[in-house]
Amino acid sequence: MDEQVAITGISGRYPNCSNIEELKQCLLAGVDCVSGSHDRWPYEALGTSPRLGVVKDVEYFDAGYFGMNPRDANSKDPRVRLLLEAVFEAIVDAGLNPSELRGSNTGVYMGMSTNNISDIGRRAGILDCSFAIMANTISYFFDFKGPSFVLDTACSTGLFLLSQAVDAIRNDRCAMAVICAAQHIFDPAVNVEFSRYGAMDAEGMCKTFDLNRKGYVQSDAMVAIVLQKVAESKRVYATVEGTSVNVDGYSREGFGHPSCLMHKAMFENCYRRHHVDPLEVNYIEAHGTGTVIGDIVETQAVDEFFCKNRKDPLLIGSVKSNVGHSETASALVSISKIIIAIHEGIIPGNLHYKTPDPAIKGINEGRLKVIDKNTPLPEGLIAVSAFGFGGANATAILRPYTKRESEINNHSHRLVCVSGRTEEGILYTLKKIAEHRTNNDLLSLVDNIFSQPIENHDYRGYAVLSRDTMFETGKCLSKKRSVWFVYSGMGSQWPGMAKDLMRIEVFRSTMRKCAIALKPYGIDLENVVVNGTEEIFRNVVNTFTAITAVSVCLTDVLAIMGIEPEGVIGHSLGEVACAYADGLITAEQAVLIAYGRGYASSTSNLMPGLMAAVGLSVGDCERQLPEDVYVACDNCDDNVTISGPEATVKNFVQELSSKEVFNDVVNTGNIAYHCPHLAAAGPKFYEFIKGVLPEAKLRSKRWLPSAISEQQWNSELGRYNSAEYHHHNYMNRVQFRQLLKYVPKDAILIEVAPRGLLQAILKRGVDKSVILLPLLKPRVDNYEFLLSSIGKFFSAGGQPNLKKFYGQSKFPVSVDTPTISNLIRWDHSVKWNIPKYNSKVYFGERIEIDMADQSNEFLEGCCINGNIILPVAGCVVYVWKSFAKMLGQAQHQLSVVFENIKLLKTVILPKNDTTVLILNIFRSSGFFEIFIENDKTPFFTGKVSSVLETAEEFLNYSDLPEPNKFTLKMNNDDFYKLLHLRGYNYDGIFLGVQQCELDGTFATLKWSENWVTFVDSMVQFLLRTETKCLALPTAFEKIVIDPQEHLKQVDSDGEVELRYNKYLRSCKCGGIEIRTLRSTHAKRETCEREPVLKRYTFVPNTTYVENQGDLDSLTYALNVSSQIVTENCVDHLNTKIAEIESAKAIEVVKTVMDKVNLRKTTFHHVDPANEIFDDYYDLLITQDITKIEEELILLYSKCAKLIFAKIENYQESFFDLYEFEVIYKHRDLLNIDGKVGLDSDDERLGVEYSGVDNNRNNVMGLVQRGALATSVQPHSILTWTVPRRWSLEQAATVPWAYTISYYALFTRIQLSPNDSILVHNSTSDLSLAATILALNNGSTIYTVVSSTDEKEFLMEIFPSLQENNMIFIDGVNSFSEIVMKLTNQQGVDVIFNCKSDRSLKQSIKCASKNARFIEIDHDTSDKIMENNASYYKITTAELLEEKAEVLNNIASNIENYSTKGVIIPLSYTVFDKDHIEDALNKKRDEKNPDKCLIKIKNKGGFFKKANNKVLAYPRTYMDPSKCYIIIGGLGGFGLELANWLITRGATKLILNSRREVYSGYQASCLQKWKNLRITVLTDISDTTTLEGAESLLKYAVNLAPVGGIFNSALLLRDELITKQTVENFTATIAPKVFSAQNVDFLSRKLPTKLDYFVVFSSVAASLGNATQSNYGFANSALERLCESRKAEGLHALAVEWGPIADVGFVARLKARVKVMEAIPQGIYSCLDVLDGFLQQSEPVVFSCIFAGDEDVAVAKKTPIDSVAALFGIKDVDSIGDSKTLLNLGMDSILAFEIKHMLASEYAIDLSVDDIRNLTVEMVKNMGNA
Repeated sequence: MDEQVAITGISGRYPNCSNIEELKQCLLAGVDCVSGSHDRWPYEALGTSPRLGVVKDVEYFDAGYFGMNPRDANSKDPRVRLLLEAVFEAIVDAGLNPSELRGSNTGVYMGMSTNNISDIGRRAGILDCSFAIMANTISYFFDFKGPSFVLDTACSTGLFLLSQAVDAIRNDRCAMAVICAAQHIFDPAVNVEFSRYGAMDAEGMCKTFDLNRKGYVQSDAMVAIVLQKVAESKRVYATVEGTSVNVDGYSREGFGHPSCLMHKAMFENCYRRHHVDPLEVNYIEAHGTGTVIGDIVETQAVDEFFCKNRKDPLLIGSVKSNVGHSETASALVSISKIIIAIHEGIIPGNLHYKTPDPAIKGINEGRLKVIDKNTPLPEGLIAVSAFGFGGANATAILRPYTKRESEINNHSHRLVCVSGRTEEGILYTLKKIAEHRTNNDLLSLVDNIFSQPIENHDYRGYAVLSRDTMFETGKCLSKKRSVWFVYSGMGSQWPGMAKDLMRIEVFRSTMRKCAIALKPYGIDLENVVVNGTEEIFRNVVNTFTAITAVSVCLTDVLAIMGIEPEGVIGHSLGEVACAYADGLITAEQAVLIAYGRGYASSTSNLMPGLMAAVGLSVGDCERQLPEDVYVACDNCDDNVTISGPEATVKNFVQELSSKEVFNDVVNTGNIAYHCPHLAAAGPKFYEFIKGVLPEAKLRSKRWLPSAISEQQWNSELGRYNSAEYHHHNYMNRVQFRQLLKYVPKDAILIEVAPRGLLQAILKRGVDKSVILLPLLKPRVDNYEFLLSSIGKFFSAGGQPNLKKFYGQSKFPVSVDTPTISNLIRWDHSVKWNIPKYNSKVYFGERIEIDMADQSNEFLEGCCINGNIILPVAGCVVYVWKSFAKMLGQAQHQLSVVFENIKLLKTVILPKNDTTVLILNIFRSSGFFEIFIENDKTPFFTGKVSSVLETAEEFLNYSDLPEPNKFTLKMNNDDFYKLLHLRGYNYDGIFLGVQQCELDGTFATLKWSENWVTFVDSMVQFLLRTETKCLALPTAFEKIVIDPQEHLKQVDSDGEVELRYNKYLRSCKCGGIEIRTLRSTHAKRETCEREPVLKRYTFVPNTTYVENQGDLDSLTYALNVSSQIVTENCVDHLNTKIAEIESAKAIEVVKTVMDKVNLRKTTFHHVDPANEIFDDYYDLLITQDITKIEEELILLYSKCAKLIFAKIENYQESFFDLYEFEVIYKHRDLLNIDGKVGLDSDDERLGVEYSGVDNNRNNVMGLVQRGALATSVQPHSILTWTVPRRWSLEQAATVPWAYTISYYALFTRIQLSPNDSILVHNSTSDLSLAATILALNNGSTIYTVVSSTDEKEFLMEIFPSLQENNMIFIDGVNSFSEIVMKLTNQQGVDVIFNCKSDRSLKQSIKCASKNARFIEIDHDTSDKIMENNASYYKITTAELLEEKAEVLNNIASNIENYSTKGVIIPLSYTVFDKDHIEDALNKKRDEKNPDKCLIKIKNKGGFFKKANNKVLAYPRTYMDPSKCYIIIGGLGGFGLELANWLITRGATKLILNSRREVYSGYQASCLQKWKNLRITVLTDISDTTTLEGAESLLKYAVNLAPVGGIFNSALLLRDELITKQTVENFTATIAPKVFSAQNVDFLSRKLPTKLDYFVVFSSVAASLGNATQSNYGFANSALERLCESRKAEGLHALAVEWGPIADVGFVARLKARVKVMEAIPQGIYSCLDVLDGFLQQSEPVVFSCIFAGDEDVAVAKKTPIDSVAALFGIKDVDSIGDSKTLLNLGMDSILAFEIKHMLASEYAIDLSVDDIRNLTVEMVKNMGNA
């Protein structure tokens, strides 16, 4: 293996992938890397495919690193520029330092083809165009001395290069080789030519091996690969076992036709020559371009050669299906894929392979298997094949490197040093390395790469890898710095100073040597340096030896890192370590000298002394010193250390303090060193060290002595390290100042000591350019601090050799060691020239959106209400793209501003069909419009312009608050779950919002390199933030797009931050800003199929009833009833049956009852006159109960277990929950008058009412929704007692109009008496109410009237209204002129209720400066542009969601005004509940000022009078005074159930869950309910235990009486019964059965019975599911519990649900799947069904939607049936023939649905305009035709 040649490094640029790591991610994720569009040339005009494999950022190049001057860089072929960078990266990926390869015998083998474009040639000379020089350019810049040439054999170039390079290495023509190849498609010539010949796929895909392949798609690529001998390599991806090449020569089929014979001959030659068995090959990376002939020929050769005697199919694939065909570079791209497969152990799957081609026999007959999905890489060899257009064939055999056990980095802290071209780049590299901090193989490679400086790497940085990795980066000095050591002396000691460093092996080893040397003297050195205390260090022996030992050990640490000093200086004791650093003494000698100093000092009879640092120069200090005090240390120009008797020194420093001279006492153990007072210790010290240093040694010039003056350096004492010198050092002054001037400028001065004692002195004494580095610091982790200091040393320009310090992994490293080439970042701050194709000028465009085209597949992700919608963002991008073409600019370089954008209708994109759009841009104005082909009116309009600088276009978002890092956010799943529940079904890359603040102020969006999906994600964000239901965008004030700025702001994870200003209603994300979205509400589609609803009762078979058809219904019913009675009675042989009045039914019972039971059954006759029966019966039979007598059933239930009753004329149940009389005004009719369909579940209808409450008081009020009912739940604040003088009819006209008018005028705009107000639509309820309130306020009022009748009507109501202020309009004259005249040209301050565009335009003309426009439930803000006008859109929903204090103020004033008579009822017309259509017709009359009321019922009880019946949908309501418990309440179903309960009146909820709130969606729900003033608490009690359930109920009771318990919890442990375990059964049963049993038991002890006890079961209990025996059992047990409760008279309901869509497990599958042959039922459908279930008496019920034959159902439908279904109309005959579809409530989406339904199902092709005018009769006639 050592003689083999290996691939050891790789780098590249691939389509849409900047490096091999990105390529890996795309290949494994199945991403098509070919761009859907490009700007290289106008592909539409040239007839080429819009798809092209484009390499990003080709205009960037780091010319500075390569020392290339700007002129050369600008003219250099971009391929060469990119290859220079790629070669560097590949070398680094191999673990090599490029600087160390300079001058080496390295070959350069380059593949390059002719560049068809002449744009380069016009800018450059021969040096930039010659192929030979292109390869030599690589050799020149890297200083490679080996072979260097360019080769071109078309598509097989890469393998030809590999063959040449491997042969050269094996024959020692070069030591290593770099293979590189590049293709960049600047010119369309080849594409156009090949497209004409059919070699290019029109769809722009390589459908390799597929039946429908029709050619290939071109791609860019630049790849560089390093080859080395295995013995010399640091990394190995694969070894090259053999190569072979040949050429087809002459062929009868013609030039360019591949030859199977020669391809097979090439294989045979290769495997024979290299002695390889083809059966060892288990995967082949084929050429596989997707051409019709090429794939057949290649696979035939592979099949015939490789598949003989092969047992298993040979795996085959081609990377071209993923990235396109890069021609010259394609073979190296294939090798890139192979390396990825080897590295990951997985072969990435082919794309676009769907249908096998029968002509490819090897695949069809199973000998070859196409890798169409990611597949584990089998053991064995890998073959790669390629052939060129001219017949040049090549192949290679690769053996994967199999070592997969990376060495583990066990260091708690690990230093990594890197250099680079930018500070951001090295920080990125460090952070990526930190992600693999335990991978020692990677770290060893990094150490090897950066062990020597890399030229032109101007930035350096380091990381200390740990759990809290620290990073530091910066620019470093380009020239080499001098390194100096400084050793400090006494005072640098501190307790535990070596404790952290004992983890370093060399430090620990040297310390042990020192400890052994001192052990005979009774010194436990290791204990001193590790566990030393202040007390221990009072002994100077310990202090001296510890300081010296740590300094010596640190010197060894630096030495092993290759950090050697050019100069060494020491202070006092520090000179002992200087001698060690200079190599003159051993570590043992060093600590013994230190011991001698301490020993002599501590055992000699010395007077008590003291030393102090003083902030004076030597001269100044000496002039002031007392006689017995001396200068001991001359530290620097303004700092000395004095030494003398203790008392004298203390007095002196006090004197200095009084003069404000710096001084600081030094702790020296009461010894005065370096002065005559030490004389007594001198002989003892000399005697000791003379034994340690018997001989003097000549010191080197790098150690500068501080114990003698500079003049003595050449003396005997100064030249030698000797006992005499150290004695002199001990006894005499330290002359440290004289040394500092010798420290060079820009040097790195390392203080090698336990702490940076001398840092302050050094800062003042050396040049400011000197870098000072202390190695240790007290009270921090010194292991980390030391490493960070070494990192700083590296950053400053030093070069530590971490290879020696940490040791090296065993090379080659593991094959799965992360790649390094992708970690390199360049200085791409400058763009250079790239060739350009001159594009044509465009003014308009025809856009075909073919949904069968794969390039448009992503649009399927823009799905709303089940329809694929053309996103508004798509229209914006279409305009942008065409505008760029019109200007002749690249789209991604053109910044644009869109203004006044309007989406006039929504366009549905039908699947498998083509939608044709016509886009026009008017060059002079920038106005644009988009039509659907054949439509007369545009659906998308606006204005577009280009800008050079966008800074002034963007708003300022910098002052917005930063998001709270500690609050829950909505993640991607949360965000789209919320949208999905509204009706948005986004998917794929349209799921762009990654994270969102709950308050909508901040979000993170995913950049998927798709402008459509990104802009649409911003629109989605706005829709989520600014609307609360399904809404569609209709207009935007402004959109700004700066593509360059945008791409800069995309982070390394492809994400961009979005900021939202709620006050300006604008958001900015990256380089895109959207302002003022306007939208319209759309109706959420209901479930397509009605669910099957069942109830479960047990009816056994009997031998008596063989055929139910033989019995009449009464007999059968009695038979079933008698069986139920006998089976459910405890003593069923003593049954009591009674009948009221007659005995007719009893006689029937006797005939059908079992004889045994009959003998023990007693029959009774009951007199109905007795209201109270004396006995209790098992069965009570009564017949002919009328609806009026229905309450008798309640009486009978008190004396019978089962009641059999026949009720005449039984209809749907009618419910009268509260005694409310509900009267509606015409505002509610607006909702059903041609705007939306009226469905049973549409609770938006009805926001105001008048009626009678439970206390028989007349009341009126507003509600959120649902007032169209026989009873309502009143609002807690907006409810008023009706004044006695008003009737209920009058009261019904008041709440909405006056409340919302007051809110608009006084709460929102704060109308003052000085304001003037112009009121439009003056006879409408809103305008009348506003006029009354404004008059009462004293404001000046102007009203617009359109007729004399209107004027007289107003004069009658408002006598105080000035007649001159009533402005008459006749359709000709302008009222704005009249208003300006009346206001003396000042204009009006407030404009109210314009509604129409015409009125608004004139109102703008007569508005004062800073006027306020008010619109109620209507949007006209896009017209208001002048005079700083403010716009207030007031909605009912906004009013009802106001804070309590605001609503209380409004309610109080409304009540006050009603009492005082300010508020007067408005005129009205009352309609009976059966004449709603008459009310609608009257409402359509715009001249009618009356409010249209609908009278639901009269007073006195709903069923008291027969004519009071009304067909109504029953509703379930919750008691607002009670609380409701939901077990599993934070789950998907639980949250939606909670929301439903709140809409039904619940105000207090407790959500029980296994854990607290953990998702953003949960938090957003809780926040929403909190804003609605609903109390929702969470609880995590374990209800599967009795204690937990009791805790939950206590928690609930403390809040309010418990009204109901709902159990939605579940836990699935699916498995076949044979594999089930006790644990699985228990886990599944616990949350359902145990919880239900516990709360059932405990709830019976509550003071009041539960209104609701509901558990959610599953159809698995009744239908069964093979893997859910435990789940089915649990649900079945729940149902039995409910039956038991029901039997005891307690409420109980178990609902068997089928699969549920929108939330829960099935929803997470994100597919409309069938589960047990059932289709998931929507959550809203489930809740609607639950409503009905809660109003019936069966304990077990069932709801499920079953799959059916849709095609049959469709075939039977007529066009009118299909149209009615889209409207939700069930009875077609109920629709009037003359009504148009527009009258029925058709919006733009529905219009498109009808258009495509008629076209696809009935072949009726109509435009949208035609559909708008269709009548019901016309649609019916379509079916007849």
